[in-house]
Amino acid sequence: MLISTSSTNYKFNLDMLENENGVKPGTKESSSESSNGLNTSFVLNVQQGYGGDYSIYSINAGTNSQLSVEGVNYRSIIDKSGNTIESTSISNMLSKSGLQGITDVTSIYFGNQKVRSDDLSKIVYRNQGGTRVLLPMVKENGRERPNFEILDRY
Repeated sequence: MLISTSSTNYKFNLDMLENENGVKPGTKESSSESSNGLNTSFVLNVQQGYGGDYSIYSINAGTNSQLSVEGVNYRSIIDKSGNTIESTSISNMLSKSGLQGITDVTSIYFGNQKVRSDDLSKIVYRNQGGTRVLLPMVKENGRERPNFEILDRY
């Protein structure tokens, strides 16, 4: 959806329903560990877009138009024990949280600039959570990347 430079955004909190034991998915009590010890509830919640704060995010590619995308913000990223991951590298955060299993580290971009997977250990994660957004993607040379050029079409 394309919008002009002035827009109204709405923010909703997403509360997950309790399971039959009265425990919300993604909480420490409901966490399930896989055979490799990872907290699969958190990773699955992020993969499926559950358990965080829902919002609409506006992306401006430097033009008079913006792209509005749905997203879920997670106030903290947790490790396999359910503890908040403190400041570290992006590489370590992805590894400790288990998010590396659902992240294509060869297709990470900072804006429209591709980040080499070798450089993820040089970029600092500052314990400010993370946001999962749904971006338009395009396949290029066998890899997917965000399609910010879509704004130029409309």
